Amino acid sequence: MSWLQVPSIAQRFGFTAADLSLIRDWLQAAAIHWGLDADHKQQWITGQRQTAYTWRQGLERLLLGFAWGDEAALVQDQLLLPQVEGQDAQILGRLIDFIRRLEALLNAFKRPRSLSEWQVFLQEQLVDTLLDEPDTPSEVPEVLLSTLRSLGEKAQKAQFDDPLPLAVVRDLLRKEFASPTHTGRQFLVGKITVCSLVPMRAIPFKVVALLGMNDGEFPRVRAPLGFDLMANTAARPGDRSRQEDDRYLFLEALLSARQALYISYQGRDVRTNSERQPSLLVSELMRYLQGATGWRPDAIQPLALQPYDPVNYQGPHPTYDASWLRLTQPLNPRQRLLQLPLPDDLPTQLPLNTLLNAALHPARYFAQQRLGLYLGQEEKSPLSDREPFATTHLDRYQLQHTWIEQRLQSDTPIDRTLLLTTARRSGLLPDHPLIDAELEDWIHQADDFATYVQQRNGHLENQHLEVCLEGLCLSRSVQRSEHQHLLQARLANPKAKDRLTLWLDHLLANSLEPTTSLGIYRGKDDQWLEVQLAAMDQAQAQDQLKAWIQLWRDSLCQPLPWHSELGLQIKHQDFVGKGFEQVWQSNPYASGLDQDPYLQWFWPEPPDPDALLQALEPLYLPLLEALQETPIAQEAKDD
Repeated sequence: MSWLQVPSIAQRFGFTAADLSLIRDWLQAAAIHWGLDADHKQQWITGQRQTAYTWRQGLERLLLGFAWGDEAALVQDQLLLPQVEGQDAQILGRLIDFIRRLEALLNAFKRPRSLSEWQVFLQEQLVDTLLDEPDTPSEVPEVLLSTLRSLGEKAQKAQFDDPLPLAVVRDLLRKEFASPTHTGRQFLVGKITVCSLVPMRAIPFKVVALLGMNDGEFPRVRAPLGFDLMANTAARPGDRSRQEDDRYLFLEALLSARQALYISYQGRDVRTNSERQPSLLVSELMRYLQGATGWRPDAIQPLALQPYDPVNYQGPHPTYDASWLRLTQPLNPRQRLLQLPLPDDLPTQLPLNTLLNAALHPARYFAQQRLGLYLGQEEKSPLSDREPFATTHLDRYQLQHTWIEQRLQSDTPIDRTLLLTTARRSGLLPDHPLIDAELEDWIHQADDFATYVQQRNGHLENQHLEVCLEGLCLSRSVQRSEHQHLLQARLANPKAKDRLTLWLDHLLANSLEPTTSLGIYRGKDDQWLEVQLAAMDQAQAQDQLKAWIQLWRDSLCQPLPWHSELGLQIKHQDFVGKGFEQVWQSNPYASGLDQDPYLQWFWPEPPDPDALLQALEPLYLPLLEALQETPIAQEAKDD
């Protein structure tokens, strides 16, 4: 994918930015990580040939999935993917063509060639195949073409026709690109010349500045190349010494300065602030100056690390950069809290899920619904070239959720083999012999949980609820057991969202008639956790529901810091102190609400805990007083 990030290559194969984003999604779904095919992977691993996580397997799953239909299907022990639809198949075709050309280039690169042959090959195969559009003028940078021509000219002058492997040619090209012929094209074209220390530049200047003169960085240390046989033998008199070359370059730079010589080095580590030493050559120069001129080390001027440090704007030599100076001046405080009127087009029908989103995170709901502000929506994570070696909690939850859902909502037996094979062939799980036992353990846990839920609730059926209050009709589909109580079952540790969802469902049902509610979740120490809510008076449930409706309306007008995690903490004996701090402040072991991008944006400083407590108590205190949580031990589950 890095090749396709090059604009000229993407244009050559007809890919747009939207196409590349779509391809990224395909590659993640197909679990493509490394290796062209099984033969290619055999170059690095031994044992049985494996096609898992390779380009060939992933592209075949996408292509066959497009031909098969619009649903994932397990065909001949391969999970076909339905991600490619309609005209997107053309994008997939161009991607397959691009991968095939890269594979052909990879195979062609393996054959050693003479320098003149490498010149022709790189021109015809690499440049013409990947960069140039047919029948259009070349836009290949001149530096690349001139470097290729230079290879052929050097080989012709040296009358060298021996074949060279790719590693040698790669090193030759790297040196050519880094040579002064290409890096020094801007030498002496302006008032200030920036260049590296290279021989034959002892041209007089009024001021010479040497930067980054730290110990270990100058004289420069060059690691020997793998094919450099001279590096493995002892040095002989007359052999070239890179460090001696740098000493001579340092002397040349000193002699080139006519009015002033400026030398700087990093005196403190940017992370630990520990002292760092200058280059050995700089230390020798300082010792010479002390003995010959009476110069003293206290004449060294320490500079601030950051360019906007106030120290840089004081003393006899203040900075002249006004752009950094602007950062030292106080700015008017940014007004991030605002009050907006209610929208003119308020809905009369509202799914309870929408009310739930506002209740869970009112500040996020306001930012997204009224400001169109989606914070924390960072760019997609880069594609990983590492295959999975360990399962995650998300992998376990997704498989167990699928099993439990089928057990509770379907009367037909579950095809255990099909489910496990589909999970293994998805490419999202590690490919090692222990994964089968781990998947079986997951299914065993899910089956025990589903059995307990069925024994506890009997037959389940879906029911649609709708309640109209204050000109707003709330609707929700819920699960009701044969004992007529509401049920929420999830094989995961209950979070604030689970408790708040159960509570709002409970209020909606009790606004119609008295109803009990039950939530069953994963508990601690191999236990289940039951969360029960007793039946409520209809008027009381409607009053509570009206308060949450008002919260939804308020969250459309202004940002509110009434996060659900804070609401469930208000019964802490010291909410204003430790209770609030535990939820808001991050620590080395867990992130707090201060890391939430929406709360960071609206409240750079923590809100007032006292005001929060007064606002949250009318909403969350009835919930916390009604919740009855009961751990179910293993013996009780077996019974």
